[in-house]
Amino acid sequence: MLKCIKLMNATGRRTKRLLENTLVAEWPAARLAHGHASRLLALSPSSKQFEQFLRMIGAEPHALPLKAKKMLTAGRNDLSIASVLEVGDLSILLGADLEHHHDPELGWAAVIHNLSGKGPKSAAIKIPHHGSVGSHHDKVWSELLCKDVVSVVTPWSLAGKRLPTEADKARISGLSKEAYITAKKPQSLKKRYSKAVTKHIRSTRVEIVSSVFRCGHVRIRFPKADLGKQEVKLFNGAARY
Repeated sequence: MLKCIKLMNATGRRTKRLLENTLVAEWPAARLAHGHASRLLALSPSSKQFEQFLRMIGAEPHALPLKAKKMLTAGRNDLSIASVLEVGDLSILLGADLEHHHDPELGWAAVIHNLSGKGPKSAAIKIPHHGSVGSHHDKVWSELLCKDVVSVVTPWSLAGKRLPTEADKARISGLSKEAYITAKKPQSLKKRYSKAVTKHIRSTRVEIVSSVFRCGHVRIRFPKADLGKQEVKLFNGAARY
């Protein structure tokens, strides 16, 4: 983080802290071909969530309570930046990896408190955190999303664990008019070799990275920013479920 800040300062650029309800960018209607004023708004992290993060990274490691140590090493997404893109009356919710907390000042609960009833409901959503149940909040669907919402989720896997689970898919598709996934299963960037070859490569401490990798993706278009006429096209293994 410090390296990024130093790089920004060295090149004369200004850092901008993104917290709840921070305007990232806006474009007047006159500058856009579709003629709709547009803006991108950051929805998270909340002020309380950011403060908690600063307290954790500012504490000496030996002084951190056990719970905080586990939080730091468990890959939590406390600084995940969920956002909403508004184009005229059209809204798209980008869930990032934001998770659900029971504290009303954290996670999706804070977003719902700040955003509910203050803008158009979103016609599409990038499902947060690969569809995990820990990122689900009922009021996101009832208060922030349109009834006929189109949802897109990206898969994840590690050590045999996969997201979304079949239960996650059933939950998401049951709440969506249409539900899509960018790949039927996560794809490794590394080429598949025999165990003997892989073992030899690892012993030489060489890391293999694919030079050509085609990610699956879902493209959703709303002609003339019309909420009821979305066009969906799938690429490179993306699918409806």
